[in-house]
Amino acid sequence: NKPEFSFKGPGPINVDVYSSKNDPPANFYKGLLAKQPRQPATPTSRAKQPRQTAPTSSHHREPTVGINHPKSATIGFRSCTGTAMIETETTLFDVRDRCAWITLNRPEALNSLNPELRWQLSQHLDQIEADEDIWLTVITGAGKRAFCAGADLKQRARETQASPEQQSEWHRLQSETRHIIERWYHPKPIIAMVNGFALGGGLEVAMACDIIIAADHSEFGLPEPRRGLIAGSAGVHRLPRQIGLKPAMGYMLTGRHMSAERAYQLGLVNEVVPADKLQETTEGYVRDILSCAPLSVRATKEATMRGLDYSLPTAYYTPYESEQLRQKSEDTVEGPRAFAEKRDPIWKGR
Repeated sequence: NKPEFSFKGPGPINVDVYSSKNDPPANFYKGLLAKQPRQPATPTSRAKQPRQTAPTSSHHREPTVGINHPKSATIGFRSCTGTAMIETETTLFDVRDRCAWITLNRPEALNSLNPELRWQLSQHLDQIEADEDIWLTVITGAGKRAFCAGADLKQRARETQASPEQQSEWHRLQSETRHIIERWYHPKPIIAMVNGFALGGGLEVAMACDIIIAADHSEFGLPEPRRGLIAGSAGVHRLPRQIGLKPAMGYMLTGRHMSAERAYQLGLVNEVVPADKLQETTEGYVRDILSCAPLSVRATKEATMRGLDYSLPTAYYTPYESEQLRQKSEDTVEGPRAFAEKRDPIWKGR
């Protein structure tokens, strides 16, 4: 049985924004605006439901998501190269060979962030943190146009006209959401597979990941000031730390976009590839990470990320919990033994 998840919140309201020099036509969201507000969940609909099952193979374990809220209820399993995939109203979630794949699935809105998507992403990350059989994560966006274009401003426009019940529901979702940008020390590696616009909150999501692989047509930016906002989901703090102060200020104060190639030159992106090579390249990173001992990977990430908060001597002498676990693990013995026996190591993650 999976442990029950605990939630931390409420956090600060996200103030990211979708913006693009190639904005969609004015009627792009017309159909979305015409939709009626969601009805608030009832106590009955929130009740836990039996988990659906699907055929598994020796290389796949059935993924699960928290289902204590109707927004995360499984819409259906779909077969994808022999694996089971969970589809929610806002995401696709798949686990293959110890890697969780999360797809932000609102392509009609350029995968922009609304309360339901933020909440669902938080649920997936809670599960990944708790499940020792999942060793890393890839996050991407549905479609070819966008990874994530930031906050759904059409949703923001509806909020003031929504019923009290709907507003209460959105506030509840927010209080139960621990957004990726606030997971300062998420223990497992996360790769952002960027396939188009990563703007505002979308760039903030990507910057919260450890590795960014981008298709060559991708664009990055924090255009919030052009909408009277700021990159308040840590964008104003992460971008200067990741590309340097002066380049960051040049982009943040003007709202300009940067190309994928420029993002690579500035060190924001690890690799830029043609769009038809994006999946293959990302899978290469996944394979290489999985070839490493998972506890070594986690210890490396924790020591690096926490160490950045300290002076160099303090970072060096500080004990890190994940490193202490690694030192006592079976994998610490397995690595040298496999090397001496001229074979591939068999990692257990313990």
